[in-house]
Amino acid sequence: MKSIIIRKDNNIISIKITQKTKTNNNETLINLNDFKNNKSLLINYINRITNKDNVYTLVISNKLLLDDIISIIQSIKYITVIIIDIKILLDNNYIYKLLESNNIKIIKCYEINSSLFNIIDSNDRLFITTNEVYNSHIYQINNIKTSSLIYYKTELLIDNKCSISDIEYFLNINNYLTSINILYYDNKIIKKIINLLIKNNKHDIIINLNIDEGNSWLLRKSIKFLRRLQKEKCDKYKIDINSNYSNDYKEKYFMKELNNVYLKTSMIIIFITIIISFGIIGYYEYKTNKAIDDVQNISGILDMLDNSDDILINSNDEQVEVTDNVQENNTTTTTTSNVLTEDFDTLLSINPEFVGWLKINNTNVNYPVVKHEDNNYYLKHNFYNKVNNAGWVFMDYRNEIDNMDQNTIIYGHSNTINDTMFGSLYKVLNKSWYTNKNNQIIKFNSLYSSMQFQIFAIYVTNPEYYYIWTNFYNNEDRFNEFISEVKQKSIYDFNTDVSINDKILTISTCYNHGKERIAIHAKQI
Repeated sequence: MKSIIIRKDNNIISIKITQKTKTNNNETLINLNDFKNNKSLLINYINRITNKDNVYTLVISNKLLLDDIISIIQSIKYITVIIIDIKILLDNNYIYKLLESNNIKIIKCYEINSSLFNIIDSNDRLFITTNEVYNSHIYQINNIKTSSLIYYKTELLIDNKCSISDIEYFLNINNYLTSINILYYDNKIIKKIINLLIKNNKHDIIINLNIDEGNSWLLRKSIKFLRRLQKEKCDKYKIDINSNYSNDYKEKYFMKELNNVYLKTSMIIIFITIIISFGIIGYYEYKTNKAIDDVQNISGILDMLDNSDDILINSNDEQVEVTDNVQENNTTTTTTSNVLTEDFDTLLSINPEFVGWLKINNTNVNYPVVKHEDNNYYLKHNFYNKVNNAGWVFMDYRNEIDNMDQNTIIYGHSNTINDTMFGSLYKVLNKSWYTNKNNQIIKFNSLYSSMQFQIFAIYVTNPEYYYIWTNFYNNEDRFNEFISEVKQKSIYDFNTDVSINDKILTISTCYNHGKERIAIHAKQI
């Protein structure tokens, strides 16, 4: 007689069909026919143990069970990660069913139709495939082993053994590419790659041409070609072509080639381009700083932020919150929230998406925070809804401002040229900054309350590390696992306890030219 065996190991439940009649302590049997006739048996059992034991991962190991389990997935409340441990191409209908479940955040399986990658991603889900891609040279040199790695890859290495068809296949699937490093120089290949980028609607890509002794002469011959290519095709899609000279080449030939007329011409062109670039940067810097000054000059708001809810450090290193002073004899009392109301109303009249004001001590972070219906708009728009590459400081669109989520996330560009937005957050990595207790308190005044947050973790991580959960659904084990991970990553032990009842504020920005992220986590106090 066939049965379903349900096995629980730590935070994982696995389900498969078995002929066993006896079980271990961590296993349960349900008759297969009973399950087919009454699926609520399995639903109730899984919900009971997931709620009781904080289990959030479900593993399905039999194809015969797939239809039945997927059909009830919306009724399983606490599972956030589903692993389909079957070597099949997962049917599209299964994916759509999983996306209907608001709880499922991560889907891991053998293979998914690539046409669904963007759909899964746009629904704020992470997918992981385990199927090995075919043995191609481009995947070998880029350490790409599965199709999900193709989709999430941010940097691509290309040498003279990579085929155009493989490059085209990669670009057709990938959605996160930011740079291409070409290890050899060939005008035809470069033009084909740019055409493929445009064909696949890729924007904001940096193409790095690696120049050495063997191909430098070809670069000099191709200056006009590259300039024309940049103007006619690349500028519209914000594709930038850069030349990277090898160290050996620069040491051996650079000074000699300054006398070469072609190189002199290219240097003049580069110099003029730099001057123009600095002019453009200066113009955008002026626009950004003007927008910041206009917002920060709104009556009284900065003074109130500096003087309200201060944190004093006493001799025992305890944090003491200073309350508002209240005048006696029935005189009028002005609280911080009352004073800020007028200024917040002014900010709301300028931008209805204004949700609060953020200040981080001894950095330039002292800005109003906005929130749009997605996380893309304020990457390219300022507080006045004007197009600006510096963007603005914004809250994750998934967060609720009237009732703070377990993890509220605020993003901003790392504009290190002028230290605007989150461009000055590199300072938090300095020991003199993070050991200063006054710096360990972040102020965030929302439309509804004035709040202060105690930092408990600061670290630099790769973009693939997912630290932007907005809610843990009262799953204490999962929450504690997250807190433990970020504390282990932290560059300093802030000696701060964090519990499931705490509200967390996460600050996130790019670092090291977008290759890494700076993350700051703080709890409300």
